[in-house]
Amino acid sequence: ATDLLNLLSPRAAGFLEPMARKAHQLTVQYFGRTIQLFIPLYISNHCANQCAYCGFNHENDIYRRKLTLVEIEEEAAAIARTGMQHVLFLTGEAPHLTPMDYLVEAAACLKRHFASVAIEVYPLEVAEYRQLQQAGVDGMTLFQETYNQEVYKRVHRAGRKRDYHWRLNAPERAAQGGMRTVNLGPLLGLAEPRSEIFFTALHARYLENNYLETEVAVSLPRFNEAEGDFQPDYLVDDKTFVQFMTALRLFLPRAGLTISTRENAEFRDRILPLGATR
Repeated sequence: ATDLLNLLSPRAAGFLEPMARKAHQLTVQYFGRTIQLFIPLYISNHCANQCAYCGFNHENDIYRRKLTLVEIEEEAAAIARTGMQHVLFLTGEAPHLTPMDYLVEAAACLKRHFASVAIEVYPLEVAEYRQLQQAGVDGMTLFQETYNQEVYKRVHRAGRKRDYHWRLNAPERAAQGGMRTVNLGPLLGLAEPRSEIFFTALHARYLENNYLETEVAVSLPRFNEAEGDFQPDYLVDDKTFVQFMTALRLFLPRAGLTISTRENAEFRDRILPLGATR
């Protein structure tokens, strides 16, 4: 952990070149020269939460939609025709509108079209993750958003998402439920970013050490504008982003690193050799 703090320190920003070379070497050693592409499919944007920073916030006056199973089938067929083999389906957090039976049916539908199906939905019980795993889901993504409990309480104003520990422990429940991959991360911008990456890395290391059959992955989403007037307290520039990414690779050489299409294409292309696996 002390090594990680050193890698995240402002002084380490002067050593990005050797950090980048080592990150590239470790990525090739553990993952080869391969980047896995996946495509997200939103099946519902209904949400009961009031998260200050999120466009899906229940209080935002936006068009809400939940796909029928027929529509999911149509979307899956269209995506599969592009040659994509990996899909991640997402919902807002509204279990009364997207209950488990709906998620299971969506998973089974998508599994007929894709080699890999993953979820990014509200936190579930172990048995529910196992139920989805049996329906064909092999991975889950769930962001803690922030590991700072005071900030977490302030920005999650209402809804089930206010329960910090229920969310924090969801990736472990997913591993216990048989998910092959669990993907976690902070929303960079909500709280002091170096501490966020530090606690994200410790969370990932804990899961790696305790669930040896589960691949642990980390995402680095930065704050983007959404509906509402929320202004983040912190902005992470490109150089700092690269420092965080390479530090994570050096600390977690076996972990997946997911780079989002939130990032612009030019920047994304430049950083792919530095540790990205998805």
